[in-house]
Amino acid sequence: MRTKLRSKVTLLFMTCALLIAIPAIAAIADQLRIDGDVLNTSNSANTTFTLCPNVGGSVDQKATINYQGSDHFRDLTTVTITASVQSTAQNFITATGATVVTGTSSNAWNNNSDSVSTGNLPLTVDTDWAAGTYDVTYTATGQKAGTTAGTNLTLTDTSKITIEEATSGCQAPNEAPVVNVVGPEDNAQYEINDVPAASCSVTDEDANASATPQFNNSGLNSYGLGSVTVTCSYTDSSQETGTDTVTYTIVDTGDPLITHVSDSPASPNGSNQWYTSAVSSTFQAEDFNGSTPADAGAGFLSPLTNPHNFDVGSGTAEGDNVSNNSGTVEDVAGNVSNNASSGPFKIDLSDPTNVQFSGGPDAGSSHFFGSVPAAPTCTAEDAVSGMPAGGGCVVTGYSTAVGSHTMTATATDNAGRTATATRSYTVKPYTLNGFYQPIDMNDTVNTVKNGSTVPVKFELFAGSELTSTSAVTSIKSTPISCASLSGDPEDAIETVATGGTSLRYDTTAGQFIYNWTTPKGATQVGKCYSLTMSAADNSSTLTAYFKLK
Repeated sequence: MRTKLRSKVTLLFMTCALLIAIPAIAAIADQLRIDGDVLNTSNSANTTFTLCPNVGGSVDQKATINYQGSDHFRDLTTVTITASVQSTAQNFITATGATVVTGTSSNAWNNNSDSVSTGNLPLTVDTDWAAGTYDVTYTATGQKAGTTAGTNLTLTDTSKITIEEATSGCQAPNEAPVVNVVGPEDNAQYEINDVPAASCSVTDEDANASATPQFNNSGLNSYGLGSVTVTCSYTDSSQETGTDTVTYTIVDTGDPLITHVSDSPASPNGSNQWYTSAVSSTFQAEDFNGSTPADAGAGFLSPLTNPHNFDVGSGTAEGDNVSNNSGTVEDVAGNVSNNASSGPFKIDLSDPTNVQFSGGPDAGSSHFFGSVPAAPTCTAEDAVSGMPAGGGCVVTGYSTAVGSHTMTATATDNAGRTATATRSYTVKPYTLNGFYQPIDMNDTVNTVKNGSTVPVKFELFAGSELTSTSAVTSIKSTPISCASLSGDPEDAIETVATGGTSLRYDTTAGQFIYNWTTPKGATQVGKCYSLTMSAADNSSTLTAYFKLK
């Protein structure tokens, strides 16, 4: 609401009052037929005020009472003089009265020359006068001489007060300043952060008249929405005041905005553009009109900062078309935004399942070297990203060597997620009974004539006797120091062999036979050798020691 206020300041430019400083009140004895004391009519005076518009005036009057010798006031009595303005002038003429005492202690009230006068009796004309002639009646009341208490003598006299407008010498009346609030309009609505700046415009006779807008923000809520009152006011050097007030409303009618900021992980962390973990998406809620977004999703009510970032995760969702939705955002003004979305993502949170071996050694089984089942294969399933076309399952750890082994089947799905299964088994070495006669074992030093052929006989068992020479890797003789031999006493080999020296299997005797021809020559006498058979399992060996004679 816009209001214009103007205060009226009275300036006295000219007072054209004719003041007569002589008694203004006189009795009209003939008319009153008062014996003795009357108001002195010869001293009564009329007063004229010549005034400029909106300018008042004043004059001092006096009242005099003269002793008349007929009816008169009592000696040393208090006489009260009151003033009464006619009704049509009572709003702008003010007259005052007074009290006087007749006679003195040294001069009684009894002589025609006795008189008493009041002090100044101010008579004032206000600034809102009306031209004309008006009566002001003065009444004197006091105890009458020669009477008992309560019997009074009353005298009256009337002054004529004339008020007329001056025809020259008056200045033009001062006008109140014209003040306006500039910028926002009264009763207007403005979007928050789009309110016109407020200033004051002042027009006045004063040079450089200006004002500063005053704001009343008590109508705003904590988010800056609601009503604002702006007031501009200026009082000039003549005490005239101009005021203008504007009240407007700050609103927010714009919806907040949700934008997708980023994802974590920033790119697929698996194979073939698959994610192998949940994806967290960061969204930004922003209100361009300035209201603060409450938050995203149902149940969030607390106001936060503007703009506001928040995260939404994919959780346990899987598949090749997973999206993260921001949910709606409502600002404090009740404006609601639409959903924002990120994705779609290919997410596989599940490892392959049902990883299985086909073939190969059974779990916990034992096998002699040479009889280990062939290597197994493996298969697996995956319900999310699926398994590669080639199967995606690989077996590692398979071995036919002597020892304990653990096979691992590793299945890898299209997303790169893996699952494993294991199976353990044991490969046992051949069973050996040593070289047979004529060779002695247990570190015994066998003596044999150099150049002779020694029949080397032995058996290899893998649960049952082997019948293939492939079970033997080599039979080698190696010169050694005789001093290093510390076994049993020498045992001469009397049985010698003839024929080829190749390894053969004697099916009749059920054993391997190898004819070893010892080194020949005089230089070999007294020298020592070791003879070692190494089996194909790389674990089993037989060794015998010889001294040539």
